[in-house]
Amino acid sequence: SMSMGTKFLATMNGGSIGIHGHRRDAVSWTVLDGHVRPGDRELRLADRVDWRPGDEIVIAPSGYSPFEAEKRVVERVNGRTVTLTEPLDYRHFGEIQTIEGRRIDMRAEVGLLTRDIVIQGDENSLTRIDETGYHVGFGGHVMFMVGGTAQIEGVELVRMGQTGVRGRYPIHWHLAGDRPSDYARGNSVHHSYQRAYATHRTQRVTVENNVAYHVTDHMYVFAEDGEEYDNRFIGNLGILYLAKQPRDF
Repeated sequence: SMSMGTKFLATMNGGSIGIHGHRRDAVSWTVLDGHVRPGDRELRLADRVDWRPGDEIVIAPSGYSPFEAEKRVVERVNGRTVTLTEPLDYRHFGEIQTIEGRRIDMRAEVGLLTRDIVIQGDENSLTRIDETGYHVGFGGHVMFMVGGTAQIEGVELVRMGQTGVRGRYPIHWHLAGDRPSDYARGNSVHHSYQRAYATHRTQRVTVENNVAYHVTDHMYVFAEDGEEYDNRFIGNLGILYLAKQPRDF
């Protein structure tokens, strides 16, 4: 076991946490339906979306650099067409290719970051950005331990996670045991200083239809000790993972 540390929302010994955002059924992410180029402000999407003016979204990179991921703000939505407040800087691929008879889906993903309920670390959580662009921070964390239930949906978590501190992640089941009614669905984690969603020594949790963007360390951690089983990770999106090797590696 471990202490819960500081800057946390946590439960154990029979306690329960249920957070149900109004937008839990919003389209969490989709893909492009057609290329976009630098200077474009319109995205044609594969699905109709219920996004709103002012929502923040992220478009996955299609080039060689992961830093070609682009965060933008929605100006308006018309069915499957989203207009942005600012033009794009990079090209993003939006077609299914056929290569030697095989269909290869290379369409860039587009994820919704904004939710109506926000859990966030304080504005001083980011302690520094080092010379490699690695974000070092001491944000908040959410941890579910043995007993009770945890059901989180339609929530945005930002400036969460504590770099280099074991067990301090935005959404984290820790030594929680059998949790068949627990879930994290339709959430977004972005600008996290350590991981995004983790199920450690926990069984039968559902992690579904979530978005992770700009995350230090692993985004979706489904096993640590080998005692994790029957956890369901379904339809989740991860964009812009940040990693750093030790200096003596």
